[in-house]
Amino acid sequence: MRDYVLQHEDLEAEDLDVTLLDAWALEGYVRIHRLVATYPFYEGETSITTTSGVSAYATTMKRLDVVYGDDGVLNKIGHAEAQKKWLLNGVATGKPVAWSTRGTQTIYLWPQPDAAYSFTLEGKRVPTTWPTSSPSDEPDLPEDFHQIIRSWMLHRALLQQDDGERAAAELSHFQSLMGELVTDEIRADIAQPLIIGGQRRPAPWPAGMRLDYDTIPS
Repeated sequence: MRDYVLQHEDLEAEDLDVTLLDAWALEGYVRIHRLVATYPFYEGETSITTTSGVSAYATTMKRLDVVYGDDGVLNKIGHAEAQKKWLLNGVATGKPVAWSTRGTQTIYLWPQPDAAYSFTLEGKRVPTTWPTSSPSDEPDLPEDFHQIIRSWMLHRALLQQDDGERAAAELSHFQSLMGELVTDEIRADIAQPLIIGGQRRPAPWPAGMRLDYDTIPS
């Protein structure tokens, strides 16, 4: 992506600092993630094995949707409600039947496990860090969104060169790409089945519904 900006503007590497190019790349990456972080591209799963006497477990998932073990799907419960139910009269132990979250990337199992049990966690994973020191590393986004980052980087490069007219045109192009591709991703996402009470059910929205994004976060 660095090369794209340099080649587009017929610049040499020494004309634009790599740190500056990476900062612009990160700006575009963050703007896109604000809108697409919950899309199917980031769906994933991980597993945990409990330890007797331990309720809290770190997870690599950014958001948890479903937790299940060999007995089926565990119930999601509010953290305060879980504490009241299983800790009020002493620590209740047994095979977990419910889960809660508090803070980020930590799951609590209730009652407190009394042995080693295995559970699968499904939800949205944490996107990988980008950009990195390696020019060959690509952003953790669907391929179609890479062009949006390049557009944002070019917009910033044009501003840096005081070319306000072309910078404004590239910003318009960026917004157009964002609206078009985000709408396509939403349309794909709402067509996915919902998981309710352990049963997959069709999404209640019409598959052809269109949601437009006319602006982007600042």
